[in-house]
Amino acid sequence: MDGPTVHFGYSGSNERTRLWFDNGDSEELLLTPIDGDLYRLEESSFVGEMRYADVIRASPRDRGGLLFLAIETRSNLVTQSWILSRTILESPGCTSLLNKIVAMGGAWERAFGGVLLVHTPQDLEGEVTDRIKDLMSQPSDSIATQHH
Repeated sequence: MDGPTVHFGYSGSNERTRLWFDNGDSEELLLTPIDGDLYRLEESSFVGEMRYADVIRASPRDRGGLLFLAIETRSNLVTQSWILSRTILESPGCTSLLNKIVAMGGAWERAFGGVLLVHTPQDLEGEVTDRIKDLMSQPSDSIATQHH
């Protein structure tokens, strides 16, 4: 896979909203309107401190988009991230792990080709870390053929 990609289930609109910050930075994010000026993030921010499933407060801007005001409620998921090789990310072991994360109520994102972010219930945090460390410690030729 080339370029930034994000993988997770999403039932809202596929339209991104430009979110502006006080310092002038901005980024386009998938947001689900909740009520009034509250929005749920359907992907993590790389400009701000917001993560998948956080609820934020934002107000409309005169020139379009939204102005970020605050994180209203943090997601109850634990976010972990790694920079991994394509071989690891596309291995059967990694695919198996990502499928388990989703099945257990979590989500994952892959951005910029090699950045993996996983969002899991707290009780899965240690297992995910251990599985990623196992994948990273294996020789690359065995990762490509591993089966879980």
